[in-house]
Amino acid sequence: MDQNGEWVRPLPPDRESKFFSSLAYENGELVKVGDVWSITNYQTETDKLSVAHTEDIRIKRFNSFQLVNQLTNKALINFVSSHQESYHELLDTLDARGRSLCMIKIDEFRQVEEKVRITFIYKGKKYRNTTFTKGFPVTDLKWRAYLKGIQIPNSYRSIYAIIGLARKEPKKDIYKEYPMIISLITDPDVPILDSYPH
Repeated sequence: MDQNGEWVRPLPPDRESKFFSSLAYENGELVKVGDVWSITNYQTETDKLSVAHTEDIRIKRFNSFQLVNQLTNKALINFVSSHQESYHELLDTLDARGRSLCMIKIDEFRQVEEKVRITFIYKGKKYRNTTFTKGFPVTDLKWRAYLKGIQIPNSYRSIYAIIGLARKEPKKDIYKEYPMIISLITDPDVPILDSYPH
């Protein structure tokens, strides 16, 4: 999200690249939520398979972005609080109507059995997902590790859920975009672990 609350999804210059799945800075530190980038030399990207992925930008070169700040959790909470989105924007995201990203303040979340999936309550209503499989898959690597058995706080002063849609796959005609939890931003913060298995 940019400083005005507009979504962007940076894509690597090479369409086949695994660029963001293993991206680290020159000192070996991994990219994390709250990192602030300056992005130059990019173009907007149209996803021909999806009317929802309107936020995509294609970085033209690997050196077209630079880390300029790393927000403390307090600063990150202040930022997301001032840019949280509405019920209508949540529905537009879940229904893939012209957008594929959304950030909302939720009441609480619950892990689905022992899976890396959660349900959440937003404005008193429970959301279990729009697919047949119960719960939203969590793709944030920090939270995936915690949901696999590491102790997390029982209560939070605030929780923000970032929801994104999976990209359609062209070889699967029946494949439907589905929502997942890209990240959870909480107060108090859940710390980044020293190491992550696999």
